[in-house]
Order: sequence, then structure tokens, then C-alpha cells
Amino acid sequence: MTDLLTFELPDSVGETLADVQLGNEMIRAWQRDGIFQVATTPEPVRTTMAATGSSRRFSRTAERT
Repeated sequence: MTDLLTFELPDSVGETLADVQLGNEMIRAWQRDGIFQVATTPEPVRTTMAATGSSRRFSRTAERT
């Protein structure tokens, strides 16, 4: 097993050469390894956890209807 490549994403993505290169590197890592990871800070983790919790609550409510 190979070590996972970790990518750091910019605050925004456009059509700059650096953005295109980052995208190509991510695609190559996924094609080669089938997986990669993205570095994150605590704020996006909290946002993801909140969204996941909301989704679970919604699904439980929808099942009862």
C-alpha cells in the first residue's frame, strides 16, 4: 500500500495554471491509487459534521412519514 497523497486546496479555484495543475495531480493520484486525501482545518470539519448530522435527522424524519 502506498502512502496517501495529501492535497491542500486553495480558498477558491479558477482557471489559473496552478489550479489546472492541482486538478491534474489529484486526478492522477486517484487514477493511480484510487484514493487521496485533502488537508483541512477545523472549520470545514465542523461544517461537514453539521451537514452530516442534518442529513441523518432529515432521513430519520422522512422514514417516519
